[in-house]
Amino acid sequence: MAAEAAIRASYDAMSPALRLTARWVLANPGQVATRPLHELARLSGQSAASFIRLAKRLGHPGWAGLRKRSP
Repeated sequence: MAAEAAIRASYDAMSPALRLTARWVLANPGQVATRPLHELARLSGQSAASFIRLAKRLGHPGWAGLRKRSP
Protein backbone atom coordinates (compact mmCIF):
# COMPACT_ATOMS: atom_id res chain seq x y z
CA MET A 1 0.00 0.00 0.00
CA ALA A 2 1.30 3.44 -0.89
CA ALA A 3 2.08 5.84 1.94
CA GLU A 4 -0.93 8.07 1.24
CA ALA A 5 -3.39 5.16 1.27
CA ALA A 6 -1.85 3.73 4.44
CA ILE A 7 -2.10 7.07 6.23
CA ARG A 8 -5.70 7.60 5.15
CA ALA A 9 -6.68 4.07 6.22
CA SER A 10 -5.22 4.56 9.72
CA TYR A 11 -5.90 8.26 10.21
CA ASP A 12 -9.04 8.02 12.37
CA ALA A 13 -7.30 5.73 14.86
CA MET A 14 -4.28 8.05 15.29
CA SER A 15 -3.72 10.33 18.24
CA PRO A 16 -4.26 14.05 17.62
CA ALA A 17 -0.50 14.65 17.72
CA LEU A 18 0.18 11.91 15.19
CA ARG A 19 -2.57 13.27 12.95
CA LEU A 20 -0.68 16.58 12.71
CA THR A 21 2.34 14.78 11.34
CA ALA A 22 0.20 12.63 9.04
CA ARG A 23 -1.55 15.70 7.60
CA TRP A 24 1.81 17.35 6.96
CA VAL A 25 3.10 14.24 5.20
CA LEU A 26 -0.04 14.07 3.03
CA ALA A 27 0.23 17.76 2.14
CA ASN A 28 3.95 17.65 1.31
CA PRO A 29 4.74 14.43 -0.59
CA GLY A 30 7.54 16.05 -2.58
CA GLN A 31 9.29 17.19 0.57
CA VAL A 32 8.87 13.76 2.18
CA ALA A 33 10.42 12.01 -0.80
CA THR A 34 13.45 14.28 -1.13
CA ARG A 35 14.45 15.80 2.21
CA PRO A 36 16.20 14.26 5.22
CA LEU A 37 14.19 13.56 8.35
CA HIS A 38 15.69 16.39 10.41
CA GLU A 39 14.71 18.86 7.68
CA LEU A 40 11.15 17.53 7.56
CA ALA A 41 10.93 18.01 11.31
CA ARG A 42 12.16 21.58 11.04
CA LEU A 43 9.87 22.45 8.13
CA SER A 44 6.80 20.88 9.70
CA GLY A 45 7.32 22.08 13.25
CA GLN A 46 6.99 18.46 14.40
CA SER A 47 9.67 16.36 16.01
CA ALA A 48 11.68 13.79 14.09
CA ALA A 49 10.34 11.26 16.57
CA SER A 50 6.79 12.01 15.44
CA PHE A 51 7.70 11.04 11.88
CA ILE A 52 9.25 7.82 13.15
CA ARG A 53 6.16 7.09 15.29
CA LEU A 54 3.97 7.62 12.21
CA ALA A 55 6.04 5.18 10.18
CA LYS A 56 5.90 2.59 12.96
CA ARG A 57 2.14 3.09 13.36
CA LEU A 58 1.85 2.19 9.67
CA GLY A 59 3.88 -1.00 10.09
CA HIS A 60 7.35 0.13 9.05
CA PRO A 61 10.44 -0.45 11.20
CA GLY A 62 11.40 3.22 10.87
CA TRP A 63 11.08 6.35 8.79
CA ALA A 64 13.01 4.99 5.80
CA GLY A 65 10.34 2.37 5.17
CA LEU A 66 7.56 4.94 4.90
CA ARG A 67 9.68 7.37 2.93
CA LYS A 68 10.33 4.71 0.27
CA ARG A 69 6.57 4.36 -0.20
CA SER A 70 6.08 8.09 -0.78
CA PRO A 71 5.73 9.43 -4.31
